[in-house]
Amino acid sequence: NNSTVDGLAARVAEELTADGWAVGDVANYDEGVIPTTTVYHPPRLKRAAKQLALDLGVKRTAPAIGAMKMDRLTLILTTDAPR
Repeated sequence: NNSTVDGLAARVAEELTADGWAVGDVANYDEGVIPTTTVYHPPRLKRAAKQLALDLGVKRTAPAIGAMKMDRLTLILTTDAPR
């Protein structure tokens, strides 16, 4: 969660789990400001990132950055999160 909306990440995680997505860690992202809700991905998971973005109604995907894990998708929610 990179927004000021309390509980947003937990709520979206529950919805994704209900939709069949495997959800790992849920936490706040405080390594900078993300301009819009984004699904980050390692190169081999680009197709999965596009599918997650489609399922969520998210318009932006991008290659993983910084210390993001390279074996999974990272969804960073901002105040424009569609759910």
